Order: sequence, then C-alpha cells, then structure tokens
Amino acid sequence: MQLSTLRKLIFDKNIFAFLRLGKQVDTVYRTSFVTAANSSGLLNSLSQAEQSLDQLQQQLTIEDNKRDALEAWLECGVRLGELGFSAGRYRLKGKLSRHLAKQENQIAAAMFEEAIRYHYDALLSAPTRMKQNNAYQLSDQDGKVIAQSSQILEPFVEEAIEWGLKKQPQPKAILEVGCGAGKYLVYLSKRLNSCDITAIDYQADVVAHASQTLIKHGINYAINHSLTYKANHNMT
Repeated sequence: MQLSTLRKLIFDKNIFAFLRLGKQVDTVYRTSFVTAANSSGLLNSLSQAEQSLDQLQQQLTIEDNKRDALEAWLECGVRLGELGFSAGRYRLKGKLSRHLAKQENQIAAAMFEEAIRYHYDALLSAPTRMKQNNAYQLSDQDGKVIAQSSQILEPFVEEAIEWGLKKQPQPKAILEVGCGAGKYLVYLSKRLNSCDITAIDYQADVVAHASQTLIKHGINYAINHSLTYKANHNMT
C-alpha cells in the first residue's frame, strides 16, 4: 500500500472511527449468521454430526447453481468462529451456535430469532415506517417463531388457567383467542374432563403449528376456512 493511500484512509476517511466499532459490527454479523443457521436447519444438522458441503447442500435443499453461494455463507460462519472446518467437513464450534442447537434450548432459540429478525428490524426501520405510515402487520412476522418463543410464558398462563378454573371448575366451553403453538389447548384437554374448546388465530402457519401439537398428543380437532381452530374433546 502506498503511503498516500494510507494517509487518505487515516485522515480523509477516518478509518479509526470504523475500527473502534469492530466489536459491535462483529456482534451484528455473528447474531445474524447464527439466526439464519438455526432457522435454516443448519445448527440442527451439525448438532447430529459433522457434515460435508455436499451433505449440507442436500439437507438444506440448495440448488446446484447456488452451491458456491452456500459455501461462501458457510465460510462466513467459519470466519466468525461459529463453525469449524477441517478435512472437508463442517462442525459446530462457537458457544452461541452450540447453545442454540441444543434441543432443550429451542424456546430460547426462538426468542433469539424473534429478537434478531423482528425486534431489531422494528428499531432499525421505525423512522422510515413512521414517515411512510407503514405499520407492522402480522404478515410481517413468522407466526411459528412467535408461537414457539411465547412458550416461555407457559408457567404464567397455566397459573392463570388454574385461577380461572377455581372460579368455574367445569366450564362447558372455552374460547382461546390466539392459539399459538397449541400448548394451552393440550393443557386444558388434560385438565378438564369434558369441554368444547374453540381457539382462534389469524395466521395460517400458527394454526398449522398448533394442529401438529394436537396430533402429537392425540387430540381430535377441526379447522374451518376462516382460520378458526376448534378442538372438541370429551374425555371420560
């Protein structure tokens, strides 16, 4: 590098101002990569075993013409220290990636993704959205992620349910507005002997997620086209 070029970087462009932000910039890159790695299934794949580029391309369903882009993205993870690479195989390396890849930390991982994808964007784009009168809509977010992250509140909601059931131990019908992941429907079905439960949610992906939860627990249900989820059970 010529001395004149170095002088321009230091005095004209004030390169040191950017260098002082190095730690903050690294945090943005790191959290962005890990969020995408988790939502894409990369963390889950690598938590099972080390994987080659070919294996990851197949598991992440990346087309052949995007193979170089996938490799470049994975290299970003390696440079950030979240992935390791040796003998042609990738592995989990960074503390953040290994932490979020654990099955018992999936609620925390969903909360992390919600913060990075939506809370961060809300802060970043707030002035522009206000100027354009462009308010956030439910369609701007991934309902499945929100439903999963909201499970952190389960103990509080279950306590509220128990409080309500003390007032009316055997209700004939219950309406849940915003069914989320369907966890509270499962809780109610186990808690009550006989009750019709109707749960409503605006987002189709949330309803689908709740449906899978009910199937997993063997609870019969019906869904109409207005995205109203209704679970009927008569446990005897």
